[in-house]
Amino acid sequence: MKAKLFLGLLLLAIASPVFARIGENKMNLESRLLTRVDGALRYEKEEDRVREMMELHYKNLFLIMPKETYHAFYFKRSDVQAALPADVVKQNDLDGWELHTIYVKDKSVLETYRKYGIFTPEELLEMMKIMAPENVEWVPSERFVNKDAATNDPAEIPIAQKESDDPKIAALCKILPKPRVREIALEIPEEIQNSPALRQMLRNSLITDEQRRANERYRSEVREKASQNAARTAQTRNSSTRKSDTKSEQPKASDMNLSDLSTSTTAAARGKEIKILENIPSQNDTAFGYNYVTSDGKIRARLLLTNNIPTGVIFFDTEFDRNLRRAMEDLYETQTSERERSAIESIFKF
Repeated sequence: MKAKLFLGLLLLAIASPVFARIGENKMNLESRLLTRVDGALRYEKEEDRVREMMELHYKNLFLIMPKETYHAFYFKRSDVQAALPADVVKQNDLDGWELHTIYVKDKSVLETYRKYGIFTPEELLEMMKIMAPENVEWVPSERFVNKDAATNDPAEIPIAQKESDDPKIAALCKILPKPRVREIALEIPEEIQNSPALRQMLRNSLITDEQRRANERYRSEVREKASQNAARTAQTRNSSTRKSDTKSEQPKASDMNLSDLSTSTTAAARGKEIKILENIPSQNDTAFGYNYVTSDGKIRARLLLTNNIPTGVIFFDTEFDRNLRRAMEDLYETQTSERERSAIESIFKF
């Protein structure tokens, strides 16, 4: 019932007489947002900015964003009182909004609003109304037809290349199981590897966090291998258990169905290897995924859900979203070519 109410109110959102925030100049946005009497608070300390970044579901995409990208994080109370540092001391007991804004050349291209407390349908309605430029409406993404978008659906791209000069490969692409998700190993573009913001916020957080996971994974693998060795030793000592073979538990070939197979495009990290993986959305022409788009196609919106209950919303510039998707597709194409070369080496002599 609540979900229907949210959707119903959302579809009623119509044009607003105010300008959209997406595309707004950073100075103008902050002059409105950071007033002393009733404004928000901007997180200035690096540790606060890193914490806010690590809470975002799209944090890995920071690695492939353009070098001129600037990230700002804010907190705003739910009432009309000015936000103070004391309001954000207890991060597990916030009451208000946390806002992440991405600026490119001082223009807002993405704004994420996360509500701590109840996110009401009326709040969502007002936000959607404010974000729509004059004489522009919001429409569900499935009703929006973008003539400039690519026609192929990424979800339909098979395990091998969709088109191939090799007729055997082309034929196999039509019958082999398709990956349920397409993954890429994110790489830092060379032109921004020396960026101070990147070094502080990404290398010291995302990559450090992945290093911690790699170490934990390595210790787990060592423990598992030791356990397996101990089990094999015990089997050797006790001849009565030699007939016990884990392979006998595997399903017979005749019992397996191709539709049950799950294939992945990128190998998971092993041992102490650091590999930050990201899924390419099955929705076409987007890096973030979106539920709604303005009728002029310039702004997109995605609801943030927790246990199927809206807890926030993201607004972002369509062209910014498309450019990120192109970067993901370029990485995927490059890594696919690498996998093709590795496959030839892997099956050599078979």
